[in-house]
Amino acid sequence: MSMLNSLCNDNTKRLIPQLITHPIKLAVMHDVILDTAKFQLGISFFSFRKDTDLQLTIFGKSLFDAFDFITGQILLPFGGFLTCLFLGWYVPKRIVKDQFTNWGTLRGTLFGAYLFCVRFVCPICILLIFLHQFGII
Repeated sequence: MSMLNSLCNDNTKRLIPQLITHPIKLAVMHDVILDTAKFQLGISFFSFRKDTDLQLTIFGKSLFDAFDFITGQILLPFGGFLTCLFLGWYVPKRIVKDQFTNWGTLRGTLFGAYLFCVRFVCPICILLIFLHQFGII
């Protein structure tokens, strides 16, 4: 822990004063960073322990396996689905075309196919994959 304290002390002493000039705010920010690092180390320690009953589990998975499952199997497909809906239906077509053609420096001959895929094909495919991985279809 003393190595972590010295590492955090050196880094926060260099980086934080550029952002925060008030000494009390600097001390509070320093304590928040240290406490966060110590908390993460504690969770890591108990999540990987297999020799005691102190192992943290969520639905029978270790803490990091649970985070990996939630991130990779739920949040990524859901984020991709929402991104397709947002980009295809909410963002104005002109802005999407400007981004697609790099503000006119590239030809946009396939823009119609791209927009069709973003609006219809991609959300349906992502939804089907999401439902398939949970055994619904």
